[in-house]
Order: sequence, then structure tokens, then C-alpha cells
Amino acid sequence: MESSPRQRTQPPQRAAASRPFISRVVPLKQDLRYDRLTGRAHLPVEVCLRDGTAVSSKLDLDPGQVELLRIQLERGIELREGALRQD
Repeated sequence: MESSPRQRTQPPQRAAASRPFISRVVPLKQDLRYDRLTGRAHLPVEVCLRDGTAVSSKLDLDPGQVELLRIQLERGIELREGALRQD
């Protein structure tokens, strides 16, 4: 018996008008929470959609992602400070 190649099926597409688009995600003015059991950090954020609505959520980060975010933020702060010194 020959086996037929697997066909990949695409998920059904929703109409473009009903698809929410995220315009930005911003951290909320709340403390990040750390879960000692899992080693994950949870950063409260607000997800802002293009239609003007916003939803509160959280960004769940594993330890490697926390370290990467720290490095990226430090670099962003350095770039900002350098730009401010040039003005």
C-alpha cells in the first residue's frame, strides 16, 4: 500500500475587516512579577489596537528572554544618553 504525501492545510482565513491589528505594546506602571518555581518573569503590558481599543495583558518571559530584554534595554538607554549628549 502506497502512502500519499501529507497535505498541509491552512487555517481558515478571517475577513480582513474583522482582524485586529496591534499598533503597539506598552508596559504598564506596575511591577514585574517573578515566579521562583518556573523562573519566569511576568511584565504587565497594554496591547493597543489600531481601532483605538486597548487590552491589558502580560508578557511572559523565560530566563533567557529576561536576560535578552535586559541587554536590549541597557543598549537603548546608552543610545538615548549618547543622543542627549550630542544635543
